[in-house]
Amino acid sequence: MTSLRAQFIRELTLRGRAERTIHSYVARVAVVSKYYQRSPDRLSDEEIRTWLAYLLAERKLSGSSLNVAVQAIRAFQEWVQSRERERCVRGVPKCKRETVRAEVYARSEMTKLLAAAPAGRDRALLSLL
Repeated sequence: MTSLRAQFIRELTLRGRAERTIHSYVARVAVVSKYYQRSPDRLSDEEIRTWLAYLLAERKLSGSSLNVAVQAIRAFQEWVQSRERERCVRGVPKCKRETVRAEVYARSEMTKLLAAAPAGRDRALLSLL
């Protein structure tokens, strides 16, 4: 284990992060380090933005996964590299999560659905919905 990784894990633990959060953050920092084949403390903000764009465009990660990556890099920069919070991965907004809306059926569709259901328990259940 490298000294940066050990220091990052120690900082996350001291700040009361959950075990899965620690694992996710350390994994994200390791992935960006492996992507550029350099130590994470030697990466510029522009390289990190390029990597985040790669995650979004090429790997097609969700907004939530991208947010984890951004927060992991920010935590590493702030707590391990001792950067001021305002200087940590600047200009990367929080991604919005995709909302899934329930499908609404028309009255005619519901009438057809109820008519297609066999009499008894199934039709009674559908009529309650």
